[in-house]
Amino acid sequence: MNPLPLGQQKRRKIPTLGIGHQYAFNHNIPRAGGDPIANRVMKLFAPADTSVGLHWHHFGQPILPPIIETPTPPTTTIHNKIIVYLPFEDTQQVIQLLSAYPHYNFHIYSPELTVSTYSHITCNPLSRTAFQKDLYDATGIITNAGFELVSEALQLGQKILVKPLHSQMEQISNATALKELGFGHVMQDLNAAAVEHWLDDKHAVHVTYPNVAKTLVEWIQKWYADYG
Repeated sequence: MNPLPLGQQKRRKIPTLGIGHQYAFNHNIPRAGGDPIANRVMKLFAPADTSVGLHWHHFGQPILPPIIETPTPPTTTIHNKIIVYLPFEDTQQVIQLLSAYPHYNFHIYSPELTVSTYSHITCNPLSRTAFQKDLYDATGIITNAGFELVSEALQLGQKILVKPLHSQMEQISNATALKELGFGHVMQDLNAAAVEHWLDDKHAVHVTYPNVAKTLVEWIQKWYADYG
């Protein structure tokens, strides 16, 4: 909220407002993979006087939905089009894993400059514009258990398979929440059986999130008018 460094804000007693997914962990939400150190790091990562947590569900807590773009839902999707974004995995291993499913078209986005020799697997360099265009009419996504991309997939009504990063409490907790909510599937490694089971499962969840950003702006403006 304030452009000053955190230390200066504290010295000048300037109130700070934090908005983000990490603040949801201040509440009783599904979590896993944590330990006292990880929990403390999460709590102290971005301290704020007032915090607003964001998550896919409120879990009976004062938590808001994700802040994401709210485009018009696609009228049609390509039933066998799958987006793959696993930037922390070996792209060649991902290609080999997906090579066994020629009835699907996989669009891999990766920081590695990789060429696929399979006609049903396309490798793309990182590009937000191209990625968003491909994502819009896909039927599913395979990715790590980050918050924002999964939120976009839920908003578009796509089926989801996540592979949480090992030893990252936030991602492991996200995967746990996703599974508990029935919003997607989870695999702990690049597992062919898990991928095949997910591909065969046609179930997808469509969550229509409100314009949270607009509501927050109005709330902040009112707060500033009253107390600023």
